[in-house]
Amino acid sequence: MLQHLGQSSNDNVKLGLVLRDREPQDRSVSRVQDIIANNPAIHAFVASYKFDKHYFASLQATTKLPIVVWTVDEEQGLVHSMESGAAACVSNHPLKMIPMKQRLKQNCRD
Repeated sequence: MLQHLGQSSNDNVKLGLVLRDREPQDRSVSRVQDIIANNPAIHAFVASYKFDKHYFASLQATTKLPIVVWTVDEEQGLVHSMESGAAACVSNHPLKMIPMKQRLKQNCRD
């Protein structure tokens, strides 16, 4: 099926575990840690930015995996994501988010 991509191109695909803030089982840090421990192919969390900062800190402290948050389209979500230690944000409006992120970082330096 992936022959058009060549033999080695699919080796670079990393898998992420999607975490939804509306799913009760996704709120359990111990459950998520167990999934990660038993599935070394998972290389990142792809989580709703709406989880609280303590949730993200707990995951990062025990698994060391990066967190990619979604869907960040407003300043409040961007601030929360940056303060939570997110490695990346997925946005429907990334071009709008770039100057917002630069302004926020500048304000932190001042």
